[in-house]
Amino acid sequence: MLESQSEKLSWIVAFIWIFDNSVDLARLKDLFRKMVEEFPRLKSRPTGKHLLRNHKWELIDGFDVDDIIETHKFPISATMNQFQAYASRVIGEPLDDHSRPLWRLYVINGIDGVQKSAIIIKAHHCITDGEGFIRAVLTASLGRENLNETFKMARERMAPPKLEPSELPILRLAVFKPHVDKIPKGLLNLYYLLLQILFAINWAFVGLWESIRLNTIILGFRRKNFLYNLNTNIESSSPTKTINWSEEINIEDIRIPRKAYKVSLNDVMVATITRAIRSYLVEQNRLLDPSILLFIPLSMRRKDDFRFTNLVSGVYAFFPFADLSTKNLLKAVHEEMNKVKRSLVPPLAHLFADKVYIPGTLIPRPYLNWMCGLGHGVVSNVPGPPNTITIAGQVVKRFLAVPPQNTPGGLAMAILSYNGKITLSIFADNLVEYPLLTKRISELFVKEFNKILEDAKFEIARSDNGNEEMEKYGKNTLKENLGKIFGPVHIAGIIFLLLGIFWAFFL
Repeated sequence: MLESQSEKLSWIVAFIWIFDNSVDLARLKDLFRKMVEEFPRLKSRPTGKHLLRNHKWELIDGFDVDDIIETHKFPISATMNQFQAYASRVIGEPLDDHSRPLWRLYVINGIDGVQKSAIIIKAHHCITDGEGFIRAVLTASLGRENLNETFKMARERMAPPKLEPSELPILRLAVFKPHVDKIPKGLLNLYYLLLQILFAINWAFVGLWESIRLNTIILGFRRKNFLYNLNTNIESSSPTKTINWSEEINIEDIRIPRKAYKVSLNDVMVATITRAIRSYLVEQNRLLDPSILLFIPLSMRRKDDFRFTNLVSGVYAFFPFADLSTKNLLKAVHEEMNKVKRSLVPPLAHLFADKVYIPGTLIPRPYLNWMCGLGHGVVSNVPGPPNTITIAGQVVKRFLAVPPQNTPGGLAMAILSYNGKITLSIFADNLVEYPLLTKRISELFVKEFNKILEDAKFEIARSDNGNEEMEKYGKNTLKENLGKIFGPVHIAGIIFLLLGIFWAFFL
């Protein structure tokens, strides 16, 4: 990353905090001085790179936060569009001064009203990943013990709901479902264990197959949308980058399509993004690709891992641009995201990069640049604090994330949760062929989510009526045709039979 940065691709990860009032600059500096002492890489610079060794981090004598902080005040009250133009410029500038640490802090006043202010933090991706930077800031402001509890709450809020016994394979059938509550807890736990073993076997074989299949398809893919061309980028008098973000979406609202279609929060968000980008391209009459190829970052960080380093891997995934129903789109996205989760590429790539690979060796850099440039963009899911946080005496009203672009022309998109709400941020090149790119997609993101939400409500209502009929049918079938032969004792026998089959063929 450090060797391949340029004006077109700077490998910057950034966060934006927006406040209703001006922050106390002295308190802000104290906060970040505390953070620098906790994480020494923030006062270090990369050095010592040669052919057979990666960069090392060298502490900078006499470093202070004043060396990397910049303040800016708009002469008159600036609109949010003017602030976004400023943010686009400073985030897009590469961090190529290696005499200083590879991060910057910007404090901006006079936004959308005289008192409103903002803070922009940007860092080179070689320092750390997005989650690592959030943990570092919150460690300094909240303390590590409180931070552990904060992230635990965030994960619980965003985690997929645990399946009830009546939702498990076989047991969710109409003839079994009314009797599930009569099965002994020990037998249910045994059944859970069997399913986990079968899932592990499936993950190993299917993960290997999907990794081979997906990479074979990707190698033959050539995107036509969002191509960066020096002859078609916007005039030099305008910003070369553009940033925008959506209105907030309540996490509680996202639970509705999750329940209706049995999918994850990520599935819903990726489906919404896919539809929003498709709608934008249709508006511009530039829908040139049948699918969108996105890089999905995956964190290799453990829950208790506070290391200030880059622990992200990832894999590409295809999502259809076809005009599908909400149900079919979410089904397609869910299946593709499951392939991402099963893929062996991210953990193996992370292990290789961490233990073996030295940039510029083993794998030619042109090949790596070509691989990064295959997709249309990157979608990162960054878990933020579940409640509001206070920085330098002011409550953070909006919390936004900006991931690195994967390639010139690519869309850098981040889904960040904060205080029970989710926001989509988009950072991209300013291209003539795609006017108002980030602004329009961020608007369409909310519009398309509302459509998915309405479809989900209808699906739940229809499903509830259907479940009542199915439950009645299941009870009638048991009573009138089968009597009590499928009672809890016989269900237990079926479970033991399945265990016997598993033992005979797999052990």
